[in-house]
Amino acid sequence: AMERFEDSQEGSEWNREAYYEDFKFSRMSDQWPDAIKKQRTQEARPCLVINKLPALIRSVVNESRQNKPAIKVSPVDNGADEDTAEVIGGLVRAIERGSNAEVAYDTAIDQSVTGGFGFFRIGIDYAHDETFDMECRIERIPNALMVHWDTASTKFDASDWEFAFVSEQINKREYERRFPKGSMVQFDGDTRNDASDQWINEDTIRVAEYWLREAKTRNLIQLEVPNPETGEMDLIVVREEDLPEIAKQFFVAGGIEPTGGSDDELTRAFLAASQQAERRRREVEYHEVTRRIINGVEVLEEDDWPGSTIPICPVWGDEIYL
Repeated sequence: AMERFEDSQEGSEWNREAYYEDFKFSRMSDQWPDAIKKQRTQEARPCLVINKLPALIRSVVNESRQNKPAIKVSPVDNGADEDTAEVIGGLVRAIERGSNAEVAYDTAIDQSVTGGFGFFRIGIDYAHDETFDMECRIERIPNALMVHWDTASTKFDASDWEFAFVSEQINKREYERRFPKGSMVQFDGDTRNDASDQWINEDTIRVAEYWLREAKTRNLIQLEVPNPETGEMDLIVVREEDLPEIAKQFFVAGGIEPTGGSDDELTRAFLAASQQAERRRREVEYHEVTRRIINGVEVLEEDDWPGSTIPICPVWGDEIYL
């Protein structure tokens, strides 16, 4: 994780510096070069700034607010249904309303117009304090510089990010409250380097969400299944690792309790009993995403994310490759 953070820092450093300078120039009206500003101050001469940029930025952001892209769910294959697509679309709109997604979108757009890039994120949390039900939320990232992304990415939607960090600096008292069992290790002497210094200093500790996306493989099997209505063979696709559980459910439904034998034997018995036959198979790649909360030396929390991509959504400005 430390190596990847350092890679991201080096790979995005020019953009991050430019982002910071753009914000100072446009939002904080810091438009005089330091040397000239210092000279004029010493000579008691004024350093007037008539900042026209905020109005121009607001005009672009307001136009995007009025013409906001919407998430539309469309049925696209013969197994899809327009009514189901409408229901899913309603759920998406309910998630956007419930999580005040417009604020997340507008913040990211404002950051992108001003500094070149911005982000919002997808999260999962309890619906309220009196339930175990979980719900999806669209959340804003207030400071785009909190995000360190995979700079080897080439896809515009960031779906090929292999890692990402969302970090924050917190004081040591807050750190002890949130992570009472976490170590608070100061890097000193020969163990301190540029990478570790990004994480811990004398007053604050940078705690980060470390998102990791790992590629794995599995086998897909295409089966020929007899259709009792037409008498013809239908084709279905299943994962190889799911076949033993499907076989168990098949035998239990028929009043037979499968005992003993390996998963392979159970699968072969199921295919023979159900008159199904394997037609072909292929190896496919899939991805698993893990979320970790880390400090400079250890993992404080860890859990799996139920999606195949890292749930941080970039809003890029102009994209230029050098």
